[in-house]
Amino acid sequence: AKNANEDRVVTIEEKVKGTPPPPDAKQVQYDESTGVITIPAAGYNGNNRKLKNGCMGMLSFLGGYQLYMGEKKGPDPKKPNETTFCDCRYNLNVSQEGQYSLVAKVVTANYDQKICVSLDGDEGSASIIDLPFTLGEWQETTTPVTISLKKGKNVIHFWRQDPPFDGVAVQTFTLSPIS
Repeated sequence: AKNANEDRVVTIEEKVKGTPPPPDAKQVQYDESTGVITIPAAGYNGNNRKLKNGCMGMLSFLGGYQLYMGEKKGPDPKKPNETTFCDCRYNLNVSQEGQYSLVAKVVTANYDQKICVSLDGDEGSASIIDLPFTLGEWQETTTPVTISLKKGKNVIHFWRQDPPFDGVAVQTFTLSPIS
């Protein structure tokens, strides 16, 4: 398979090892005319070269880059005596304060998958993103969740808690202002 960012064939070994995304594939996109914010999932804060906190940025078999939200156990920010799976954060610099509708572009191979989301430091009021069963194809979540962003710096925190199956892949998180 050809990698969109390079003119060479990408091997299965490179994809499985977690080839880190280049800087341009990790940049948050801000559309000033619509207020839409697109977060490339593989650009989370952390080490994109290995499974860390259950997350890994890697090439996607379907093209581009993805975040693999895996099954590695780690501390749950809400329940220190339980476990969580995949814990990642994204820094945003928001120009327009307000409520935003959040959807994710995902690939799942099983039913009943979910992702938790909150603003950093407010994990107690987390929202749950229900993921569709996509039969291994990219699809946007069908029911958006609403989050409030302040003007300036925001940190969005995503994690999986007690997932029923192995990992899911996320290509993008998209935030659209609610009028």
